[in-house]
Amino acid sequence: MAGKVPHRRWRKHGGGRGQRLRGDHVHQAGRVTAGVGTTGSNAGLASDISVPLVCLGEVIGALQIDSSTIAAFDDDDVTIEPKILDEFGHDCWPVSRVDARRGLHPTRPDVVVTARSVEDVVTVLRVAAKDRTPVTARGLGSSVTGQPLPVHGGIVLRLDELAGLNQLDTVDMTVTVPAGRLGSDLEEWLNQRGLTLNHFPQSLDRSSVGGWLATRATGQTSSRYGGIEDHVVAYTVVLADGSVVEVGSRPRGAVGPDLRHVF
Repeated sequence: MAGKVPHRRWRKHGGGRGQRLRGDHVHQAGRVTAGVGTTGSNAGLASDISVPLVCLGEVIGALQIDSSTIAAFDDDDVTIEPKILDEFGHDCWPVSRVDARRGLHPTRPDVVVTARSVEDVVTVLRVAAKDRTPVTARGLGSSVTGQPLPVHGGIVLRLDELAGLNQLDTVDMTVTVPAGRLGSDLEEWLNQRGLTLNHFPQSLDRSSVGGWLATRATGQTSSRYGGIEDHVVAYTVVLADGSVVEVGSRPRGAVGPDLRHVF
């Protein structure tokens, strides 16, 4: 790490003297902690995607995946249903939406797997690394530039169902949430406690916190408070081989690169 992330200065809603706050964040495969500020207002999902039951044997046969590994997933967390595969081959990119309306699916995955924990992510990535199967991580699919499209097919790994409770630290003024948490849900939860994240991308009500990190998201107040990378001091990431890395804050005098910006 290149040093401790400096404290950031926030302002109370409607003016007033600023407070020093900081934030932690856990990436795609885990939980996220971000700095919060005080506010005097209450704030406000993408539609749930129904994943039908599917015979795991079909998936295993298509991708040549070890059945003992995939058996760790419930049947409804693994699907090769054509309509679902078509849906997960598109995001909100205008070109992709036009393709969808024309019935074209140039970036169609072979299977969709829903991760509900960090362990699920580790399992999928280890299997994929062993079999050299492409994996595309996907949050809520609100991208308008094609980031979650599986251009090489393979596995689409859904991360919007990563479970967990929000954890608020009122001393350090940080909040820790699952990477799959819907942005507007997080903001509303904070508002109910007189707080705000001060991060308002246009996709707030249809994007996940992990998706913000993956795309270095900015929002309506980023010119003052910075992008999502400025709200984060730590997160957990699962690498392509399935190993888990904790990227956290370090003393300012620490030697080395700031790994927060690598992922």
